[in-house]
Amino acid sequence: MSTEYNYEYEWDSRYCYPNCNVLINKLGITNADELRVAEREITALQLAVAQIEPIPGRFDLTHLQAIHRYLFSDIFEWAGEVRWVNISKGNFFCRY
Repeated sequence: MSTEYNYEYEWDSRYCYPNCNVLINKLGITNADELRVAEREITALQLAVAQIEPIPGRFDLTHLQAIHRYLFSDIFEWAGEVRWVNISKGNFFCRY
């Protein structure tokens, strides 16, 4: 599995650090492997809590955004927001 993010519009660098495919993050990590480890550790903890205390909703866009925000807000400023470009690690799970 690829650890690098890909995005369709290279002119739009609002998500990745300049000259690389590492997502801009609150942790200041610029190494893809280090970010992958941090992302997995942080989201695993958040997911464990969410299984005990589910995020209420109807699995519509607003609810999915709330889930994404809850899981990733400690890592990314844009967690839970609708994206402006497609970002993936080899497969698109949610297109912009």
